[in-house]
Amino acid sequence: MVEGDRADALQRIVHTISTRFVGAADLDRAIDDTLREMGDATGADRVYLFLLRVDDATLLDNTHEWCRAGVTPQKEHLQRLPRDLFPWWMREMERGRTVHVASLDDLPPEAEAERELLAAQDIQSLAALPVQKQHTLGGFIGLDAVSGYQCDVVADN
Repeated sequence: MVEGDRADALQRIVHTISTRFVGAADLDRAIDDTLREMGDATGADRVYLFLLRVDDATLLDNTHEWCRAGVTPQKEHLQRLPRDLFPWWMREMERGRTVHVASLDDLPPEAEAERELLAAQDIQSLAALPVQKQHTLGGFIGLDAVSGYQCDVVADN
């Protein structure tokens, strides 16, 4: 799929999210289906949802994850993560900015903690979009490339 086609497909998926989730009998399945569709539309190897914990907003949980065949899931290792473990990333998310990293070498010096964590998961490039909950940051959706694909379908804000 060419870049414009991927962006159009992703836009269509995002458009259907609101109708899919309203009144969903099985919200977890709706989220899983959406992550799979995002992965298929963009060519990402792993797509996931992180949410700030309701009982303690200083912690993040990887609540849902879709992986392309052959890609190692990370969800079970990414629970109760202190949000201050990712200072640069969380500042960007709180500002409502998309994080787009074509290569881990492109991360700014202040994102060294993020670089180490991403490299440990074999991530080569990624895009992450903030998720708003009642006008504040609720978490983020991420799209990872571990097999060389550049997650470049989401433009920087």
